[in-house]
Amino acid sequence: MKHLKKFNESLNKEELQDFCDTYLAYLLDEGYSIEVSGSDEYVLVLRNENRPTNVPMDSPELLFTWEEVKDQFIPFLHMLSKQYTISRSIKFWVLNKKFDRGTERAFLDYDYDLSMVLEDRVSLEEVVQINIYLK
Repeated sequence: MKHLKKFNESLNKEELQDFCDTYLAYLLDEGYSIEVSGSDEYVLVLRNENRPTNVPMDSPELLFTWEEVKDQFIPFLHMLSKQYTISRSIKFWVLNKKFDRGTERAFLDYDYDLSMVLEDRVSLEEVVQINIYLK
């Protein structure tokens, strides 16, 4: 039974990745990526992959605006919430513009409830990545 459970978990992960790839096809074609990870709780991570290689994580080439992705992301999130259980707030990671290597974090995270994102009440300009947590 242990092997059967692991097989089913990987199948669910593959189905979830296919779901994301289908509903975010336009963003993926524009150079974004959606990564699915986890086993008990899945984490979906949307990033801008349209950048030169070997660019540091805090590089401006990584950043994207909410305006650039919201027209595809909001319908995706709506369908995702119908198919899966979103277990936490949606986390938007941004660059800490007051970053000091000794005392500050390079990135800050902001949590938005599902309803806030679906209603386009996100007030961030530049985003590094968006995380969605599923049960």
